[in-house]
Amino acid sequence: MNVLLAEDNPDDRLLTELAFEGSASITELHMVENGEQALAFLRTQPPFEHVPRPDVLLLDVNMPGLSGVDVARHVRADPGLSGIPVLLLVSSPGDIERWESRGVPADGYLVKPVDPDALTSLLAGLRG
Repeated sequence: MNVLLAEDNPDDRLLTELAFEGSASITELHMVENGEQALAFLRTQPPFEHVPRPDVLLLDVNMPGLSGVDVARHVRADPGLSGIPVLLLVSSPGDIERWESRGVPADGYLVKPVDPDALTSLLAGLRG
């Protein structure tokens, strides 16, 4: 499984990278620092011309500029990308209900730091 993580906080990126080391379900973890880079990656625009299509997106909801919520909306509006599962990263379990109530187009939510087993379980639930 190829995962694209869009996270502006270097500490959260490092924690996610360390958590995914040795995870049997994660083939490759790609990381970008903001929503603009995430969209460029997804659209294979420079400097991401030769990257694989991710199997899942992990998007921090609170990135400055183009937030994870904004990226999720762009992904859902793009027929070429709309099939990629979008998971939003939140700071606390209480944030999940707040974002769900706003009608954000996400397939699920994960509380940071990301646990690879929680990601795998959530994705298994999405696939039915």
